[in-house]
Amino acid sequence: MPLIKPDATELEYLKARIVGLAALHREIAALSQAADLPALLRMGELVDSHLRELHPAVINEYEMVAFRGQVREMTHNCRRVLAH
Repeated sequence: MPLIKPDATELEYLKARIVGLAALHREIAALSQAADLPALLRMGELVDSHLRELHPAVINEYEMVAFRGQVREMTHNCRRVLAH
């Protein structure tokens, strides 16, 4: 099945979505590099802020819930490692 070329509005939306999601994934991955608990908490707050910026313009409600779950799990695991 051939892809349908997006119109100009949809193309701009797709570009914004790609940029936003790529940045979000980098931020979530960066949580694993936190040096200490305060840094981890600050980074988690920044990721949450970015999620609020992306919703609802770039991500839908289901994606928001899924990303928040990923952030929560990553933060929880990093907290356990930092506490060790």
